[in-house]
Order: sequence, then structure tokens, then C-alpha cells
Amino acid sequence: MGGRVVLLNPDGGRILIVDDEVIQTEVLSRVLNDCAVDCANDGRTAIELACRNHPDLILLDVQMPDMDGFTVCETLKSIPGTRDIPVIFLTAETDPACVARAFKTGAVDYVAKPYEYSEIKERIRTHLELKNNRESLRRQNLLLEKTVREQEININLARDLLQLVNPAPPRHIDLSPGLTLFIQAASRPCYRQGGDHYLLRTIGPPEQRRTIISLKDQSGHKVNCVLRSITTDLYHNSIINRCPDAGPGEQAEMLNNALVAAGSFQEDDFFTAVNLELNHNSLLLEFITAGHPPFLLIRGGKVRLVPGPDDSGANLPFCVFAGQKFTSGRLPLAPGDRIILFTDGLTSMPTRNGGRALTNKEFCELVGRIVETAPGLTVPELIKKTVDAVHVLDGGPFAENDTDDDISIIGLELEPCDKMTEAVFTPGDDDEITPAVEDLLSRMILFLTRKGATIDPTCLRMAVNEAFINAWIHGCGRQPGHEIKVRWRMGNDFSFEVIDSGPGFDPKQVADPTAAANRKKDNGRGIFIINKLASDLRWRDDGRCLIVSLANNGNPPLADNIGRRRPIMELWEKTA
Repeated sequence: MGGRVVLLNPDGGRILIVDDEVIQTEVLSRVLNDCAVDCANDGRTAIELACRNHPDLILLDVQMPDMDGFTVCETLKSIPGTRDIPVIFLTAETDPACVARAFKTGAVDYVAKPYEYSEIKERIRTHLELKNNRESLRRQNLLLEKTVREQEININLARDLLQLVNPAPPRHIDLSPGLTLFIQAASRPCYRQGGDHYLLRTIGPPEQRRTIISLKDQSGHKVNCVLRSITTDLYHNSIINRCPDAGPGEQAEMLNNALVAAGSFQEDDFFTAVNLELNHNSLLLEFITAGHPPFLLIRGGKVRLVPGPDDSGANLPFCVFAGQKFTSGRLPLAPGDRIILFTDGLTSMPTRNGGRALTNKEFCELVGRIVETAPGLTVPELIKKTVDAVHVLDGGPFAENDTDDDISIIGLELEPCDKMTEAVFTPGDDDEITPAVEDLLSRMILFLTRKGATIDPTCLRMAVNEAFINAWIHGCGRQPGHEIKVRWRMGNDFSFEVIDSGPGFDPKQVADPTAAANRKKDNGRGIFIINKLASDLRWRDDGRCLIVSLANNGNPPLADNIGRRRPIMELWEKTA
């Protein structure tokens, strides 16, 4: 049987009283006169009322006919809609085993009969407060989770926008027929997305070709850092387009004035930067640092800071005030030179456990010791060993950014590429292509084994096969007697060139085979596959020379320009 008494003040909570003695339920109903009360005199009715009315608390007798209190409690705890309702047992049983069983079934309290009604009311008040606090905490957690999800959406969207403005930099930029600029960029924010960001553009006609590289560090680490990063590089890209002949100092002044005038930066917002501009023909490097750590020049086994104490090129950070003047420095480079750019988050890593940040001089000496000990390191290996060496000062090898600042490092090398192994093939028909590719692969694998390099064999086979077939079909037009030359070398990456003797083509016009209109066409598939497999893909000689680079798997993958998305479309037109 069951009954219900609704009292004047339901704000005190809804209580379900379960006891087979009607007098007990009636007395307790009157005592709890500030609550809404439901009563049940058997277990089944209690479960039905609990499922229907969802009380805030249940007072439950143990000894009842048909279904005892333990069974009722276990049943309620098995039902999703009632499992969180707190249960207080009221019983004459005082055996410790009985008490233990009560708590084991899910009760929050146990009161032995006879009891004082004032005690019951205080216990109810306490557990109702606890339940309300839990509910409040649950609601706050749900709200926090919702906020975090929205924040993640904002951060992810901002990160995608930043990568659209500044897509993944290439691994290689050809400077001259025998020289390439190798680029390895790595950045690890302290949160989902930080305030470190970098820009890379190659501009100008062939006789005046220059590559611009900028590493910036926004103040702060919140979402607005990413938004300021987007604003900064939108302006920077626009200035490069509008004023391609301006040097780093002039472009910095225009960028600073534009950002201050736009009002995107608050009074205490600023950013530091190191901006480089490399002339491909003269190998003259013009640079500025703006409140940023100097960069490292590695030449002939020696490491030094640039700019030095007496050199030009050091300036205040951006957005300190309008009308800032920026002076640039100049540095002639030579083949084999290496440059390391970094943000102060790297040298501050030792402070995460209460240590002291490295000075720029100490960091330079640390890299110098690495270079002296292992002079043959590739740029990716050097970056990995450098980050590990700083992290080891108060921990172990670097695995993730566990500091309160963003960590960014970019390694550059003017990598000679004039010494290459070469093979020449003159296929007579389609049947000679597969044996030629197998011969080529066996030579390359022997070469890589001698170099101690680890290249994914599947990627190598597919890339070589697709490149060779592409040269035979589209370059040579399947005409017997046309020469296909293949050259390869091991530098920071394993690179090979496939050179055909055909009429050439515009690489920008390669059809995307995934597009609906192109799915039945027989061209574009090979290039599409190679582009998916390679770490870098580029052309020379009006499309007659295809250059494919594959990252050495033995090199640590601490890199942003492997894996960062390439844009679907070019946002910035090439300035010529």
C-alpha cells in the first residue's frame, strides 16, 4: 500500500519514507513538515514511487515482508533514474554485518531505532545539502564541459585560419642548380594553440628570388594570442605583396605601424620576432630581431649568436609604440651554413622545476658542444638533440611541452646538392618499365643501406614507380629512345630527381584526380600519390625534372612542416 502527503513548503526537498509499519510513516511525515513526503509500506510500491516522483532522499526500513530494504536499495541503485538518490536506512538492526551490508548496497547513512526525530531531521538536512552540492557541481561541470568544447572549437578554428594564412612550409627551396635551402620547423604550444607562429614566403622573379622567414612570439598564451597571430601575419603577408622590394627593416616598420593603427593590440600586448630575407643568387641574408633572442649561425663546426653585441639588426619588440624604427643587419652566407631560430620558451624550459633559464650565450655553447661532439648530424637530428639537451637539464628527453610557455625552433641549412648518384634509362616499350624500376630501386636501397638511412620501403617503392611511369608516359610520350635520367642523394632527406626529355608542362595544371570531373582521366594520379607519400615535391626545368624528398625515418619527427596541412588553394599569389 502507499500514500502521499504534500506539505506547504516543498522547497525543503521531496522525501520518500519506506516502512511496513504505517504508524512509522505517518509520524515521520508529520515530523518532516518542511518537506514534500511520499510514503510506501512495501518494497515494490517504494520502487514505483521512486521511479515516478524522483525524490531527493529515501528513508528506508530494512525488515519488510516480501522484499527487504537491502533488495530495494540494490534495485534502486541498478536503475539509471534512481541510482543517484541518497538512501538512509532506518532499522532496529544494529549488527555490524548488517550495517556493513547497508553501506555495501549503496546507502549513505544508517540510523538505528529508536532514534530522536531531531537527529533524523539533521541527518536529512545534511544529506540534502550534500545532494544539492553534488547536483550543483554536476551542473557546473556540464557547463564547464560545454564551455571547454566551445573554446576548443574556437581554438581549432583559429588554428585552422592561421594555417590557411601560413600553410606548411616546404622542406626544400631550390636556391640554384647545386644548392637548396632545407627547412625544418617544430613548434609545441603549452596549450592547445599558443602564440608562437612562423611565416615563409618565396618572392620575386628568378634573377631576384628571395625567401622570407619570420618566427614570431606573441605575449600571453590565451586564445586571443592565436587571433593576434592571424592578424599579424595577414598584415605581414599583405605588406610583402604590396611592397616586395622593401627590406626587412622597412617591412617591419610598416607592419608595426599598421598593427598599432588597427587597434588589435591592447596597451600591454606585443610580440617579438626574428625576420630573415635570403637572396637566392648572392646568398646575402638580411635580418632583424625585435625583442627576440638572436639566432644561431653554425659554420665550419663553430656556433655563434647573430646579431652579436656590436652588430646591427637588434630592435625593440613590435607594437611598443607607433613610429618605431627598425634597423637590419646583413650576413653573407655560404653553402653548408646552418641557422637555428628559436623562441625563449626553449631556453626557459629548465624553469619548469624551479631551475634557471638558459642565457642565450649558454644556449649557444650547448649547441656548440652538440655540433663538436657529432659534426655529421642532420638538421632534424640537431634539433632533436638540442631540445632534448635543454630538457635534460631538469628532466629527461623531450616528449611533450610540460612548461608554461610555447616552444618553437626552426632549423635551416644551405644544403649542397651537386654531388648525386645517377642512372640513365632508355626504355623501348612498356614491358621494359618494371625491370627498370626494380633495377633503380635495388641501387637506391643499396645506397641508403651504406648511408645508414631508414626510408619507408613502401613509400620509396611507390614514389619511384609512380615518378618513373609518369616520366615515361607523360614526359616521353611512350616513345622508344627517349632518355629518362634519375639522380639521387642523401642529405637531410633522401631526395631523388626523375628527368625526362619530353616537352615539359606546367606543374600547376596537374588535375586533382579526386575531383568528380577528373576521376575518369588518366593523368594526375601518379603525382597525387607521390604528393601523399613524400615529405616534399617540386619541379624544375619547366616540369621536365620532378624532385621527390622522403624524410629519413631514423630522424626524429619533431617537425611541423611534416604533417601540417597544405592549403586547398593558394591564398597568396606569387609575386614576380
